Amino acid sequence: HAYFKRYKMHLKEEGFAQTAISNIERTCEEILSYCADPLIGHEERKKGLVVGDVQSGKTANYLALINMAYDYGYKIVVLLAGLTDSLRLQTQKRTDAGVIGAISDSIGNQIVYCGVGETNKDHFAIPFTNRENDFAKFIQKNLNATINDFRKPVVLVVKKNKKILESVME
Repeated sequence: HAYFKRYKMHLKEEGFAQTAISNIERTCEEILSYCADPLIGHEERKKGLVVGDVQSGKTANYLALINMAYDYGYKIVVLLAGLTDSLRLQTQKRTDAGVIGAISDSIGNQIVYCGVGETNKDHFAIPFTNRENDFAKFIQKNLNATINDFRKPVVLVVKKNKKILESVME
């Protein structure tokens, strides 16, 4: 579990207690047990939604879930980040630190590592959004990925906006 292992290290560095980290791991395992096996095929496609109260630990849990899902073979995660640019930016920054391991705007240039990428640069997801651009603008301006990048997991942090969601569906 390379992605989840480095995320657990990040949580420890952020001051999370071992009991909290163990609870997050157990919860993520349980959630993924209800999901389809991504390695079997398309017949069992399922989607998931993580919800919770304000300040209930949703961010730590959904970032853990994304990392664990990558370890189990999921390749694409679309993270819905609210209705405003400021909420999307906040979520992008947290995803940069907790999943990607680099400031998303720096990828393709001089990469600036952060969060999980500070201790382990081997496992990272390819962002199809960055701090500056939501999905549609990002793809139009920044898709400078190589073919090898498409063998890695992909993450999109998008607003709950009809036009953007339609762009993702295309």
